[in-house]
This record gives sequence, structure tokens and C-alpha cells, in this order.
Amino acid sequence: KIGCPMKEEMIQCSICEQSVLGGFQNDHSIVLAANHMVAQRQANMTLVHEMIHAFDQCRARVDWCDCRHHACSEVRAAALSGPYIRP
Repeated sequence: KIGCPMKEEMIQCSICEQSVLGGFQNDHSIVLAANHMVAQRQANMTLVHEMIHAFDQCRARVDWCDCRHHACSEVRAAALSGPYIRP
């Protein structure tokens, strides 16, 4: 079995001041920006994108300060989550 458990409470919707749709946090949780989502499809794609980062962190122990690691995870997440929809 590959991966780490993702408990329901590790995914949160919050009001975000930055112009972002979501993010994978240092504590391995996922935040979706409730005030920037305009469609369910956008929320779904953002959640998939951030879950790919969570999987990469669990499986590959990504060093987010290493630009190569970070870029690789971003490319994977972008390719696997679908087209970007602006906030």
C-alpha cells in the first residue's frame, strides 16, 4: 500500500487573503480558498492538485525548499489535475 492516511480533518476550507485557490501546508494538510472558488469543478481540480502534492510528500519526502523537488511536484500536479482555472 502506497501513501499516507488523509483524514477528513486534514482538508479545510478557509477565507484566504492571497489570490490562491488552495495550498498544501507544512503540516501536510490541505486548505481550499473558499472565497476564491467560483465553481464546483474548480474546487475539485484544486483538491486533486493539492492531494497530488500530499501524495508526493508521503511517497518521495519532497524537500519543498529544493526548487527541483518543488518544480517536479508542481509539474505532476498540473499534469494530473487538469487545466488551471484562475481565481
